[in-house]
Amino acid sequence: MPNDELTKEQLAEQKRLAMIAMEGDEELAKREAQERKVEEENRKDKLTIEKKEITKKVEELNIEKEKLELHWIELNQKKAPMDANLGPILADEIKVEKEEDDTNKLEHSTSNITEKHNLETKRWEIEDRRRKVEEDRWKIEEEIKKISAIIEETGANYRAILAKEDESQKKLDEINKFLL
Repeated sequence: MPNDELTKEQLAEQKRLAMIAMEGDEELAKREAQERKVEEENRKDKLTIEKKEITKKVEELNIEKEKLELHWIELNQKKAPMDANLGPILADEIKVEKEEDDTNKLEHSTSNITEKHNLETKRWEIEDRRRKVEEDRWKIEEEIKKISAIIEETGANYRAILAKEDESQKKLDEINKFLL
């Protein structure tokens, strides 16, 4: 039997060709219209499924965006008081540096040994205060730097989600054009 020698695909193609040869023009037109209708329905079904998947993805992206927004708010609320605390520390540092500079000038301009010694002791105390103020400033600036880096990373992640969301919305628009 010749059919045993053909693969399934070859046999299916042979049957299709035989059907086309035997059905005539009118039946061919009906069958092709029916095939197009079935293909169209299959495509609509696939697009409907894809639309549901994309819509679900957009909802998940919105949840992620909200998490990032809340995280950004939390970080910003941590950073704001640090920024506020930094101002007085910087002002204090400027004041202490001026006081140190003034004391140095007085120390160099005086010739009285006792007064020089008293000014030197005062300068040491001022230097200790300046170091303490600088350490406080560095500590706060380091914390602000860490939080700012996290805020920047959060912003980058948010922008990436916006790009994905935009891409998904474009796909949805294309699908909706076809489905309507």
